[in-house]
Amino acid sequence: MEAGTPPPQGGPPPGPYPPGQYQTEMEPPKRPAPGAGWWVGAIAFALALGVVGFLLGQSIGESNEADRYAVGEPAYQAIYDQGFAAGQGKGEATGQAEGAEAGKKAGFQEGEAAGEAKGTKAGAEAALGGFDDWVSGAPYIVRVKPGTDEVPWVVSTRTQMQPDTDYALCQSDPQSV
Repeated sequence: MEAGTPPPQGGPPPGPYPPGQYQTEMEPPKRPAPGAGWWVGAIAFALALGVVGFLLGQSIGESNEADRYAVGEPAYQAIYDQGFAAGQGKGEATGQAEGAEAGKKAGFQEGEAAGEAKGTKAGAEAALGGFDDWVSGAPYIVRVKPGTDEVPWVVSTRTQMQPDTDYALCQSDPQSV
């Protein structure tokens, strides 16, 4: 090829290439450094993966734990037996305490009623002078005398009135009939 003649079209000219005119190896273009948006996205993605992993692990763990304590499983039965024993003991203790208190109250009421009845009977016997064969609805002439502090008046004598009999104060003892 002669000097001044342009190289043929379609490729490099034949022969040695002048240095620096053509690149024989190409360097890849330089990538720019990741920016703030790339880092925020990467962190958000990593957090999302962490949350999903945590929730998935928790769900699997809860499922496994729930299966371990399902009705009929040995772990369930062990907990059930412990709760039953504790509840039974507390229930019996509470029931006995409440029963004792109710028994005391019922016993007190029963004793109070029995004592009141006995006291009424004793008071009536003392007030009526020991006469226990009174006829209900029959008229009586009674004489009273001073009693004690508990029973201030006591029947000292009594006479059942009879039909067709006239009664009057005694002329010689106006305190008698």
